[in-house]
Amino acid sequence: MKIYLASPLGFSEAGQEFYYETLIPEVTARGHTVLDPWKLTEESKIDAVRSMPYGEDRQEAWRQLNPEIGHNNRLALDQCEAVLAVLDGVDVDSGTSSEIGYAYARGKKILGYRGDFRLSADNDGSKVNLQVEYFIRQSGGDIFNSLTDLWSALANLQPSAPAAASETAKPLRYSSPPGKRTPGEQRAAFIIVTLMLALIVRAALESAFSLTLKLHHEVDLLNWVLWLQLVLFFTMMVRFYLGATRYVDTEPKNIGLIVKAVNCIFAFILFCVFYTIALSITTTDYYFGLFVLHCVDILWFLIVMVYTYWSPPQLESGDIRADAARKIMLTFLGLSAITIIFSLILYVMYLGFCISEYSAEIVFMSGLIAISIFDFVYLGKYYFDHKEWIKDNAVP
Repeated sequence: MKIYLASPLGFSEAGQEFYYETLIPEVTARGHTVLDPWKLTEESKIDAVRSMPYGEDRQEAWRQLNPEIGHNNRLALDQCEAVLAVLDGVDVDSGTSSEIGYAYARGKKILGYRGDFRLSADNDGSKVNLQVEYFIRQSGGDIFNSLTDLWSALANLQPSAPAAASETAKPLRYSSPPGKRTPGEQRAAFIIVTLMLALIVRAALESAFSLTLKLHHEVDLLNWVLWLQLVLFFTMMVRFYLGATRYVDTEPKNIGLIVKAVNCIFAFILFCVFYTIALSITTTDYYFGLFVLHCVDILWFLIVMVYTYWSPPQLESGDIRADAARKIMLTFLGLSAITIIFSLILYVMYLGFCISEYSAEIVFMSGLIAISIFDFVYLGKYYFDHKEWIKDNAVP
């Protein structure tokens, strides 16, 4: 189950240690997925405001950020199946109390934990504030005073309807998230990408074996350099195909018009470059094409990254977190930059007669294959277990 953790533990170092070293590991160990409100908003945004000197600018920055924090937490509460609330303190934390009330109104089951032995109730008949306790118990949950009892309850936790919730307490249900592409639109994008790549593959094969296919002459099938060029070409094609199809899945719902235009323009340019490389696979222009390909790639991601920092999209539930998306883009940028620098070094060595043209080509192709293998290993989950990667990095 998806469990939202409501607590004030993130406000102190001692609380954070219990929260991240004990509470979250114990919840996840029992098969549940944690929705952590302390991680839903980008830490860089919060740190930037905290580092500002006291004054009107800092106050205004908080006024701008506070609604985003509250909005992200509300989305997580909408999506969770249960809430685990820490009730410690002289009185239950005000933010935790409001989350408990909202969760009850949304039909979520609520478990409370109070390890604090101080009295914090309105009268002898309750453990905490009577209204807070009412919401917890009416949701089908309970309040536990020991971690042992809490762990046992979490192990046996099952979703249940609230005992006395009104019609407004029903969970939100969406036929599809607002602004999200429909499955049909996603399939159309995959089909278009696949058809484009199929044309490129056909061009590469015809170029490599044109004498056999068109003139019925013999070709040197033992030319291992040609085969290495083909292996490298298809390796690059697989990287491009996986990257393109995964990117379709991870674009934000509210992506800006500028980013859409940049994506379309550079996708077309990359297609043209790939097609040119395919046609020149048996010539030395092949290597120049690979160099241009990585230059286009690095320029594309630089533009998109700069724009997302300048005008970050408003993320919604199901969108990929900005830090996770930027990590992928930085990886692509880094690998393209390494490829460009590597090729330039080999070219300078060739011009300085330190290495022959043939040796430079072999070293370049071998290096690029090694970089591609590293890419597949480092981003293995992103490429080959994409649904799990989305689950781990999506906004709740």
